[in-house]
Amino acid sequence: MAEKTQLDDIELRWALRDVLAHRHKWIRTSEAALNRLRELGWVKESNGELVLTDAGHEALR
Repeated sequence: MAEKTQLDDIELRWALRDVLAHRHKWIRTSEAALNRLRELGWVKESNGELVLTDAGHEALR
């Protein structure tokens, strides 16, 4: 089970980086990962675009 959690964390980090670089528009970023990032408060909608919140930037440090 720990492996699954680690893989999920890796997927979320890459999805977060995709949002930061605006790659999620043309790379297939998992909708489940994007929804989880929203739940965590790491991304939000701003002017119709997904952007990182302060918490999202902090998560990448």
